[in-house]
Amino acid sequence: MREEWGGEGNSLAGRLRALSSLACTLGWLFSYLSREAALEAVSTECAERCRALFAEAVHGLRPVPPIPGEEVAAAALVDEAAGQTARPLGEDDEGERAAAALRRECTRLFYAPFQPVPLLGSKWVEQRNLLSRKTGERSAVEQEYLRMGVVRKPASTNPSDHLSCELDFISFLAAAEADVLDAGDAASARELKKLRERFVDDHAGELAAAVSREVLARSSNVHLRFFAQLLQAFAGGCDF
Repeated sequence: MREEWGGEGNSLAGRLRALSSLACTLGWLFSYLSREAALEAVSTECAERCRALFAEAVHGLRPVPPIPGEEVAAAALVDEAAGQTARPLGEDDEGERAAAALRRECTRLFYAPFQPVPLLGSKWVEQRNLLSRKTGERSAVEQEYLRMGVVRKPASTNPSDHLSCELDFISFLAAAEADVLDAGDAASARELKKLRERFVDDHAGELAAAVSREVLARSSNVHLRFFAQLLQAFAGGCDF
């Protein structure tokens, strides 16, 4: 796991830190999983921690109003899927089989030639702002990163508009917003909030919604479906 789990209570800063951790965790889950990472991803601990972060970060948000009953149904799906994913960490043959099945399914959907569910914003996101229309989605996302002084590591193999990169950027913005709130800098917190909401509206929200929708339509793997349901709920409630 790439960062410590958990937020800090029910304060706005605490919820932002939970949102940051959840975004980072989802970015990890939708990156290329090694055998060891896949074993962790199918564990009981992972499901429980994801659910705890989701509950802390998303509870009480004001997303775009859903279809009547959709919010309750989504929460029930997350609970149901998390129950199906429960496996003790590193449980011998069963855990290995589940991890191998998850890796095969991710390869089939995300990485095989002619992948049915590409994880790239340039494949799913319509040009929503002037920069994206002029230079393309990937370049527009890169400019958002540069505006905040964020540069991808040279060793990174994922392009800027990859789902995991965009989720990491949301994690960064949410953590920075929490830090300035704790420091009493309300003006900077408002500016960071605007940046985060604009990035979700213009880029990451549509990408996350498309990927989760396609995974749920194409996959029967309970672990991947659980991650997709979390991503779907996250995309609908991560700007507050």
